Amino acid sequence: MVRDEVTKLNSMPFEKGISGNPQGRGRGSANKTSKEAKGLILAIVEKQFSSPKFEKDLNSLDPKKRIELLIKLLEFILPKAKEQKLSEEEIEEKRLTRIDNFVNSLNPFKISS
Repeated sequence: MVRDEVTKLNSMPFEKGISGNPQGRGRGSANKTSKEAKGLILAIVEKQFSSPKFEKDLNSLDPKKRIELLIKLLEFILPKAKEQKLSEEEIEEKRLTRIDNFVNSLNPFKISS
């Protein structure tokens, strides 16, 4: 009897895969605190980028270092690209479409269908 009570206390309160709050935050949605922190960081960065000192410091770097810095900064601005897997048929279809478009662009007497 005591053993059953201990097992009950140590077990998970919900069944695996079933949330205790089915109407909770959706999958992939940002945490409220994370959103606020990102907004604060964005405000600080925008202020720094708009200052004449930042532009002067950026221009004082040699071209290679300047490009490296800009590429690193872009990682925080642009969304991450997701890997796309295409089937052989999709690759062939895209290739044929490109060829068709190219050929049509060269034909001055193109008749639209």
